[in-house]
Amino acid sequence: MRITDRLGLKSLSFIILLFVMFSSQVSAKTSAGTVITNQADISWYDTEDGLVKKAFSNVSQITVKKQYDLILVPDNIRHTRADRKVDLPHRLTNTGNTSSAYEIRIRHDLGDSGDLANLKVVGDVNGNGLTDAGEPEWAAITCEPLEDNVSCYFVPEMDPSEITEFVITGYTPSNAVVGDEYAMNIRTFPDRYDEILSGEIFGGRNVTTEFVDAIASSALPSHWVNNDLIDIIEGAVLTISKSATPSCGVPVKAGETITYTINFNNTGSAAPVTKVLSIDGDDIEGVVLEDTLPPNVTLSNSLSPLAAPNLSITLVQLAQDEDTDRWIRFSSWNGTDVISKLGLYIPEEQMQPNQSGKLEFEVTVNANVTTSNIYNTAEFDLVTGGEAEFVSNTVCSTIEPGNTRGDEGGQPDTQFDAEIRFLTPTLDIKRDITNSGASPDFYNDSNFEDADFYRLDSTLSDYDAIRDGVYIELNSSAVNTSEDTAESIVVTVTSGTGDTLLVTLVETGPNTGIFRSLSPIRMSSDDNGDGGSCPTGASLTPNYSSVDDNCVLNGNPSGDLSV
Repeated sequence: MRITDRLGLKSLSFIILLFVMFSSQVSAKTSAGTVITNQADISWYDTEDGLVKKAFSNVSQITVKKQYDLILVPDNIRHTRADRKVDLPHRLTNTGNTSSAYEIRIRHDLGDSGDLANLKVVGDVNGNGLTDAGEPEWAAITCEPLEDNVSCYFVPEMDPSEITEFVITGYTPSNAVVGDEYAMNIRTFPDRYDEILSGEIFGGRNVTTEFVDAIASSALPSHWVNNDLIDIIEGAVLTISKSATPSCGVPVKAGETITYTINFNNTGSAAPVTKVLSIDGDDIEGVVLEDTLPPNVTLSNSLSPLAAPNLSITLVQLAQDEDTDRWIRFSSWNGTDVISKLGLYIPEEQMQPNQSGKLEFEVTVNANVTTSNIYNTAEFDLVTGGEAEFVSNTVCSTIEPGNTRGDEGGQPDTQFDAEIRFLTPTLDIKRDITNSGASPDFYNDSNFEDADFYRLDSTLSDYDAIRDGVYIELNSSAVNTSEDTAESIVVTVTSGTGDTLLVTLVETGPNTGIFRSLSPIRMSSDDNGDGGSCPTGASLTPNYSSVDDNCVLNGNPSGDLSV
């Protein structure tokens, strides 16, 4: 019997009445040029000589094609005053499966209040969203084709999953008045986009009508385009800069720490609007710097964050109080209650014009993470409800499992962003199921182990789906997108007979990154799933004490099972 695993598909083989299983990892994207081979086989029982026999098909082969793609983020909105420097951070990620250089086009929109003065593009080496001394300024290149009010920049070749951060910076006009707006459109596309579109290789850029039309903002994929807006306001102008150490692209292993540093200051003409906050049940007026904690990391109460100014109070917000004005002091938190945000209270007298502050804290990467990027942003939400008025840059951290780098200091293997496991109750739990009608505990990892085989329910009178059924587990930091909520995901399970089942997996708790099926799946030689949902209904409560009639999938001894 042969087991294959390709293109993120978890494949399993049947033999006689057994499913033979193994654990596998899921690749984010298969590299261009990878050769994939496949061979089918069939097993049967020969009644004449009593032997199990096998025959093989020819070997098929395909080569993975180059796929060009990218993500450009974010759309920026900045509130400021006249004659002020504005920094607009952006992050470009190569999400294709092949290396590529890129071109960035920046257009000052016509019809607004004008253009920013002294516009530059600077490489954001430390990822803090600001233009710092020593960071490289990008030289503009000649645009092909030329466009009015557009400047072009070349980004050298980036490997798949590589990230480039840059800041567009300029100054608002000295004669700007309240209500003025300055808009910019930012487009990115592969440098050889003309060749990609035509399928031909040219010595230089081939500017055709097709190419000109294809690089218009309205024609490019939406995730290749950003739009920035700067407006002139009166009163407080709060600028927030955030950095992460290590910086984005430097892998942080499970168990290691990430340090977040947030700096803020008031560059406006007045103190910000304050609101009444509940802190440990007491009403206090002021403002709060808020930081929604990212998933796949843990904040500990054993190390207090560093904070300034001196009258500030470090806070946490419990998950049940998220997006309210109720907070508790960090010193009051027991370290186990699920929290959604870290905050810093600042009184009005220490948020006057030209005053500044800081918040610095550490988080630890969770033990069971898979390779992923996590993102984090800080903000001042002065008026409860609606969007925050002042937002920091978004910082990125690259996390990976603890076993991906050898002792010799080699580069990590960042290929895998998820792992699928096929589980069965442990022998002790199976014995309890048989003897006393017990059931495994959805939340208890020690109740399960990797399955060496599964039984196929045919004419066996002692088949018990709770004991013998299929339990699916997904471990993925990419799917775990919330730090304070147990999330869910639906996967499609397909058997070799072509039968399918939509199986709901639920996270075993907030921020665990481990998702399990809500009900055991009965593999049957007679009944079919027919694309139904397992379990029936909308409930996300696990039930391993009984079998949902919908949780069945048709199979046969020589078929496959894929998730």
